[in-house]
Amino acid sequence: MSKLFTFFFSDETHRAKVYLASATISLAYALINLWVLHRTEERVFSEVIWVLLSSILLFLIIYVVRGRAQVSPPPKFHFWFYALGTASAVLLLMMVNIDVPAFQAYVADAALNHLSVKFDSVKAATLPPDQIQASVRRIQSIVTASVKADVPVNPNTLQKTRNALSNYLRKEKIPPQVRQAGYSTALDLQSFGYTREAQTGAIATPPISSIARKISDVGYGINSVLDIDQRDIFIKGDHSLFVLGDSIVVSKVTAVFKGVDFDVRGANPPLALGQGGTLVVIDSIFQGGRQSLDNISWIDVQFRDMQPEYHGGAIRLRNVSFTGLNRDWVLITLPHDLAELILESGGKPINYVFEPEK
Repeated sequence: MSKLFTFFFSDETHRAKVYLASATISLAYALINLWVLHRTEERVFSEVIWVLLSSILLFLIIYVVRGRAQVSPPPKFHFWFYALGTASAVLLLMMVNIDVPAFQAYVADAALNHLSVKFDSVKAATLPPDQIQASVRRIQSIVTASVKADVPVNPNTLQKTRNALSNYLRKEKIPPQVRQAGYSTALDLQSFGYTREAQTGAIATPPISSIARKISDVGYGINSVLDIDQRDIFIKGDHSLFVLGDSIVVSKVTAVFKGVDFDVRGANPPLALGQGGTLVVIDSIFQGGRQSLDNISWIDVQFRDMQPEYHGGAIRLRNVSFTGLNRDWVLITLPHDLAELILESGGKPINYVFEPEK
């Protein structure tokens, strides 16, 4: 009992160390659960109090048993220990009012900006393959975590990073496997960037009702050529169906179809690019017909009973699967390495990017 009295009323130095160390542990617990494990704020904040109290209790038991709290750092770190503990305590008190997504976005933006400058600098030409691969993996992890946690990353930062990475991969001599990984990451940046533009209102998002996941006869029929050439557009559905009796042509603007399925009923080509057009298809089922892969970004797309064509442009496939193919047609119409990759995949998703030199 005398040791407890000493701790709470006399031994101010060790008591401060216990409180500050416990605050640091609690803050670390909160940050790991929020930013690494992506748990909900309500659950984490309620648990932090128990972590704080448990840490204090543990240090108190050690103090009583051994006569002092075993939390003292080496003397040369004495000031920084108090500074870190004080900062942790302040942050814990403020945590309920912290806009966690905004803070996560700030960190993601800063990291992506740093990496984009790295790929856009003069020194980038001398980077060894292992450093390139590590940087690409870092970008990929940021994008994957941000998409999963719905972090509001700046779309301009995503576009800037994608451009820097794509330009670097196009210019420099890099091992093929590293190049393909880089291009796959660039496609994920593109997909996330357009999604963020739609969320911020920078790109128009016409309303569209949702229907079942599977392809069916119920959908939006397009029986004459649909020209998209007036403004950028982001069409998001819940696997809503477009029945294509004629073509959709994108010129001079950017069109993004996300969560939209296509059933081709005579359109040739189903999706086409006019001069200056950009077309991205994300999370889609594309069934039937013949479709040129050129210069369109295909991300998380399932091609079913569709015969692909190629006319010499860029090919951008990210998590794309092909089923119901005509083997001879694929071998004749597609680049040999892509044809072999598709045929060997057995209908499983593949990644393949080819950017012709400009």
